[in-house]
Amino acid sequence: MRRTKIVATIGPASRDIDTMMRMIEAGMDVARLNYSHGTLDEHAETVSRLRDAAGRVGRAVAILQDLPGPKLRIGPLSDDVVELKPGEHLTFSVDGEERPGDAQRMSVSWEGMADALEPDAVLYLADGSVRLRVTEVRPASHEVEVVIEIGGAVASRQGLNIPGPVDSLPAVPEEDFALLRHGESIGVDMVALSFVQRPEDVAELKKVVQGRADPLAPP
Repeated sequence: MRRTKIVATIGPASRDIDTMMRMIEAGMDVARLNYSHGTLDEHAETVSRLRDAAGRVGRAVAILQDLPGPKLRIGPLSDDVVELKPGEHLTFSVDGEERPGDAQRMSVSWEGMADALEPDAVLYLADGSVRLRVTEVRPASHEVEVVIEIGGAVASRQGLNIPGPVDSLPAVPEEDFALLRHGESIGVDMVALSFVQRPEDVAELKKVVQGRADPLAPP
């Protein structure tokens, strides 16, 4: 008996029913919907197509809603892509102002970043290929200075990852709860939570899914 489950992400290149049918026939057990991309209407249409494709093939497929989570992002870059070189310094501005950045200075989407980090903390850009180390934190000016340990190309609005727990960073942002309700309304079977930092993050989401709490309910 095969115990391994095959999870495949449904993206723009695989949203047509014929492609979905071939994926199901090839052994896809779970279809993942990445809620970091696409519109709500597109996800609803994808679920409808998946149910149709699974019915035609005659094989059940679970649908997984992958919530974006509290992923930090850098702002726009002047030339869209910059090359960060080892040994050079970079300043993140976290005051909420989104200004075009460069290899010396970039904006970040989370204003609480300067209060949450300490010197020597490690950060990653470009899906982990670029490693940065915090050298100085200036909460008064909402700035974080880092030195580049492993360089590489960085593009506008890429994700910035902070390994380890960051207490002031919510695991489930309010926007994700709204997305969760949308997933429930279109009949997803499972929910994936990104960037989990502590057991309580999972417990909080389970309470919402099981109907014991509703952060979007009116007071």
